[in-house]
Amino acid sequence: MSTQRSPVGWFEIYVQDMERAKTFYQNTFQVTLERLESPGLKLWAFPPLGQPNNPGCTGALVKMKGKDSGTGGTIVYFSCGPVRAGPP
Repeated sequence: MSTQRSPVGWFEIYVQDMERAKTFYQNTFQVTLERLESPGLKLWAFPPLGQPNNPGCTGALVKMKGKDSGTGGTIVYFSCGPVRAGPP
């Protein structure tokens, strides 16, 4: 894995009030979130900033029935190479 890249590949921030959350994050970071189509979910993605000269990751605000915001309301996915199972 390159040391130039963030180990974070994707993140999800779960919300209850999507319009309020979109307004907050768009104003705070001066970005425009983009709607992603997904059955049963409302997803609004942060713009992709992880270009070769600007490493990073992107993610989305997510509204999903049965998933609360707050404690446990953020999921971070890490990018990594193959993982070996079992003892070394």
